[in-house]
Amino acid sequence: MILDENRALDEEANRRNVRRNTLMATKYKVIMHYSDGTDEELEELYDTETEAREAGLYAISCYHLGGEILHESNPGDYPYDEDEEVEFDIEEVRE
Repeated sequence: MILDENRALDEEANRRNVRRNTLMATKYKVIMHYSDGTDEELEELYDTETEAREAGLYAISCYHLGGEILHESNPGDYPYDEDEEVEFDIEEVRE
């Protein structure tokens, strides 16, 4: 009898933990760091760290491509340094 009660309590505790973990799912956000000292937090939250890392790498690619395009359209107004450093961090977020 006591064993059955303990088992029932354990099962209820497990259900609560699963519900709590579902409600507070871990997401990941990307924070870009540019060489001029500015930071930018990307708006989207990602389900996995891998997705966040891919988004950060894609943002770096877009940054460099945009710089090349602006430089080609008007080099005097938009100097481009292909060695300019852009980095990103990934942070966990509890929802």
